[in-house]
Amino acid sequence: MDLVSIIMPYFNSEKFIEESVQSVIRQSYVHWELLICDDESDDNSKEIIMSFVNLNSRIKLVSNHYSKGAPGARNSCLDEAKGRYIAFLDSDDIWLLEKLDKQLGFMNSNNFSFTYSYYETMNVKGEVKSL
Repeated sequence: MDLVSIIMPYFNSEKFIEESVQSVIRQSYVHWELLICDDESDDNSKEIIMSFVNLNSRIKLVSNHYSKGAPGARNSCLDEAKGRYIAFLDSDDIWLLEKLDKQLGFMNSNNFSFTYSYYETMNVKGEVKSL
């Protein structure tokens, strides 16, 4: 099983980041590392992340020494990534249970090195919005 490095930048994401991280932990594909980059947040996001880091060795905190924005934070995580595959997850998004399994299976069976997938949007109550 190939390692997937999941890249998650965050800035002041305390309202949603716990659910985002939980959606990674619940993945049916288990060979992953989650690199979460703090882009100089000033809310309680870091404390939430540290609770996961302390419980799961696959989750790592990367801290920027100055704000780089989401692209710069992603690059900070890419510098630390060890996986054969890279996946991006924003700190206010969640993945379905079999997202990695299905996507990697599709990539491997079709010999693709890059794919993307469909997404749905929802409001803050978790209600899926029509596109």
